[in-house]
Amino acid sequence: MNDFNLSADIVQIEISELSPNSKDFKLVGVIISKRSARSFTDRKNETRSVWNFTLRDSPLYFINVAAWGSEEYIDKLFTTFNVGDIVELINPRVSLRKAQEDTKYQPFPTSSFDLTLSEGKSEINYYSGSDIGRYVRCYHLPTKHPESYVKLQDIVYYTQHNQERRDINLLVAVKY
Repeated sequence: MNDFNLSADIVQIEISELSPNSKDFKLVGVIISKRSARSFTDRKNETRSVWNFTLRDSPLYFINVAAWGSEEYIDKLFTTFNVGDIVELINPRVSLRKAQEDTKYQPFPTSSFDLTLSEGKSEINYYSGSDIGRYVRCYHLPTKHPESYVKLQDIVYYTQHNQERRDINLLVAVKY
């Protein structure tokens, strides 16, 4: 989606291999969640936009990604890429994940890092490698540990006998 020169030394790594020192890499995965793009005026009185999504590359690992740039750039990314798309991120910035209230509306990431895509510095593209089936299989996997799910019959019990607020995880199948 960008027209900048990429280093020939870019290597593909997985979410589990990320470190704060990761540089010149690409990461491939399936978008499992996306949020609406948001725009705001920064301290320099310029309009900036951000789009957040969650990327998964294996049954165990997924990570939150923030794409930053101009309103036009972020709107194009938001309308181009959807949940279920297999994408490659090239040269994202790696940072330690901060505890945020916002993550309660996304799958809680298993990685201790966040990724940032910046207009003109990193890139997101559709992925079409020969191993694409590996990522397609990850799309439908639950994001919670199986032991955290509650049976429907236990919901009433939990709500009547637990004084403090508790999140309840359900695993359901919807047929339409």
